[in-house]
Amino acid sequence: MGIAQAWSVIKPPRLLWHTCSMAIPALVIWTGFTAAALFSSAVVNKVYGAVVARTKAEACGFWQYNTSNTAGYAAKTTKLNNDAVEARIYAANFYKRNVTSSSTARPVFVRPSLPYTTSASAPCPVPASRRCMLGRTAAYRVTTDSLDSHDMLGINHLDAST
Repeated sequence: MGIAQAWSVIKPPRLLWHTCSMAIPALVIWTGFTAAALFSSAVVNKVYGAVVARTKAEACGFWQYNTSNTAGYAAKTTKLNNDAVEARIYAANFYKRNVTSSSTARPVFVRPSLPYTTSASAPCPVPASRRCMLGRTAAYRVTTDSLDSHDMLGINHLDAST
């Protein structure tokens, strides 16, 4: 269908059907992604916030309690609350940013920074060096040597010795 037919007084047959067949699936997909974004924000913690371990009580472990009396119900409630508190403390200590020598905490990254060198007098990287505003040898360059993905980035691989 041409553009001229779309704006003419005489409408082509099934114009509404063609328009809806494209617009409705796009609207459904957009709605799905919007809902997923809203629901995923309910289970994700902020990086700078406190670490919280989200748990689900059903079907977790093999503990059974006699909840027909008050003592059994109280024991169950105490156990679940203590487990949740211990899990949160463990997760917070595991990812603690202030690592001390006596702590068992692990940093989030394998290395907090990677080795690099800088140069404020590097040659202009553009072939037309007149485009470098500070001159032919006044570009800023940051370089790294070869990085070991296992030791520096934490990407697992098989060692050559094994």
